[in-house]
Amino acid sequence: WRGRPLSALAGTERVATVQLVGQRPDLQLSGRAATVRAEIAFGPENLGLPRSQVLDRVEAAMEAMGLTALALRDPRRLSGGETQRLAIAGALAMRPALLILDEPLTDLDHEAREGLTQGLTRLAPDMSVLVLDVGAGAWRAQGFQLMQLRNGRLHPFQDMPQPSPLTARPVESADMITIRDLDFAHDPARPLFRRLELDLPQGAAVAITGP
Repeated sequence: WRGRPLSALAGTERVATVQLVGQRPDLQLSGRAATVRAEIAFGPENLGLPRSQVLDRVEAAMEAMGLTALALRDPRRLSGGETQRLAIAGALAMRPALLILDEPLTDLDHEAREGLTQGLTRLAPDMSVLVLDVGAGAWRAQGFQLMQLRNGRLHPFQDMPQPSPLTARPVESADMITIRDLDFAHDPARPLFRRLELDLPQGAAVAITGP
């Protein structure tokens, strides 16, 4: 991150740098909060932020994810899509430099998908968003740069045109995140990919699509 390995960052600095919301958002909830508002506040409170700052972050995250009307709902009584939006709101409240979302639209209906993608485009311009998804349409509509992973390398998505400069989010020239020689496998004997390379500019919004 900006020339420093993530492992070199202190714990509090690390969670404020990168937030990941995986495919099982229910596993990412604290289990200690009685309301949606308290769940979103859990992370910022553990950073020791002033109460006023925590409240501001919580309200902004709820608005971005369309959860304001559910502020007093028990997190254990939410639908799958609501839980997904709650996990993302909790990550947003941490104000990370990089937000990574793994198939965030899976449990959402069409209207909720549109609301979520629009909410993400209203984020602060210095927050980078990296989306891993099998579908490209919703992200393309919001001006995300589309990339496709092939043979361990990211390439421009060739099957559809890139968003016009009028709708695409601005991208700074300096790279904020650099990944080199990244391998990944659920089973060590059957790697999904090897030696992945990625340069993510500050302020970029990138959706990686494909199976």
